[in-house]
Amino acid sequence: MTKKRSLELSIKILFIVVGIVLYILFLLEDFGDYDIGDNVWIKYSIIIIASVYTLVSIAFATNKKEFRDDIILALALLFTLLSDYFLLVQDDNYEIGMITFIVAQLLHALRIERNKIHTIISVIIRVIIPVIGIAVLAGMGELELIYALALIYGTQLLMNFVENTALCFISKKNKLKYILLAIGFALFIGCDVCVGLMNIGEYGGVLLMWLFYAPSQIVIALSSNK
Repeated sequence: MTKKRSLELSIKILFIVVGIVLYILFLLEDFGDYDIGDNVWIKYSIIIIASVYTLVSIAFATNKKEFRDDIILALALLFTLLSDYFLLVQDDNYEIGMITFIVAQLLHALRIERNKIHTIISVIIRVIIPVIGIAVLAGMGELELIYALALIYGTQLLMNFVENTALCFISKKNKLKYILLAIGFALFIGCDVCVGLMNIGEYGGVLLMWLFYAPSQIVIALSSNK
């Protein structure tokens, strides 16, 4: 193993260990009778280290394709970091938080390998589902900006999960990347299901959403250089 690869592995192990420690800390506070510190910033720190890790990973890209892929991933995590600042830290400006989440999901979508036909199909689905949903809400007189943004965001997230999961079986290369992304987006969806439960008054959703969300970002970040 070269010194560069050894350093890359060391950084990866450090990232995983720190992520696990932070994860355990907020779980102890959320589910145990422990007062460890500012729970919001413990959670937000996981997103920060995931973003930093993807930025550092750019230096270990071995070719132009990996470099481009890692740049896109780093940008996606930076927009995720921005989203969580509004939604978690500020607990305000939800529309801005949703817009930056949409940008993050669109960036994640750029990392998916497709031929021309699959690209056209993906774009059509990603556009038509939110359009139909928004039209239905408008017809019901229930259309609000946050609902429209949620439809756009949810569609992009679901498509990212579906396409990456399909590539776990179809792709002849980069399988580990797509397996990690499929797991990451599945956890991401689990978090959003909990957010939905929270919004209809189920208290359990508040506790469970970060149980899924924190590891989703760690796993997605680990898809760099794959």
